[in-house]
Amino acid sequence: MRGPFASLLQRLRIHRPTNAPGDRASNSLAHAQPRIEVGSTLHTMAGLDPVAAAAFADAFVVEIEHAIDTCTLGDAGTLQAQALQQIHSLKNTISLTGSQQLLKACDQLRDAVSHNALGDTLAQRFTAVANAAGLLVKHYRRSLPSDNADPHA
Repeated sequence: MRGPFASLLQRLRIHRPTNAPGDRASNSLAHAQPRIEVGSTLHTMAGLDPVAAAAFADAFVVEIEHAIDTCTLGDAGTLQAQALQQIHSLKNTISLTGSQQLLKACDQLRDAVSHNALGDTLAQRFTAVANAAGLLVKHYRRSLPSDNADPHA
């Protein structure tokens, strides 16, 4: 069995260009850290009204914490439809950041649920994605002015 597998791998290496254009870009994208994307709702709001964006970021973090607190993906009685709804809600919240990495992670969660992969592992993955989104926005929030500052100061 090892021989045929090694042979297939060798053929794949032969037919794949070693320095194909975009290899470096796709590798860096695969390992890129999530970020607030230019053109996202949060980024646009920060450009228009940084104080409102700060309040929006604070509300975003509260919403993420609520998603984590109410996650039932690890519960035995959770129906597939309920799990999909929770993931859809998380993805809608994350979409405000424009983070492609986090949106893709939500798609992977959805695919796992579609293949009946409910359980503690899925709940942990959900929590990890939500925490990553929360940390991303908390970090971005630090770059925005405080929403309780006097705008005329």
